Amino acid sequence: MSERYGNRKVSKMYAQINELRKAIRAEGSPAIQDAWDKVEEHIDFAYGRAAQREA
Repeated sequence: MSERYGNRKVSKMYAQINELRKAIRAEGSPAIQDAWDKVEEHIDFAYGRAAQREA
């Protein structure tokens, strides 16, 4: 994946999201995990839309 969002590589952004996902699963309270579950399903959509605007 070599797409960019501004000056950022999308692949690096996804890596940071995966780090956050792991931390939430390992250490997050049930409320934080529930909140993440609700937001997580929208991440691919949001990043895809951002990449389309940049193209």
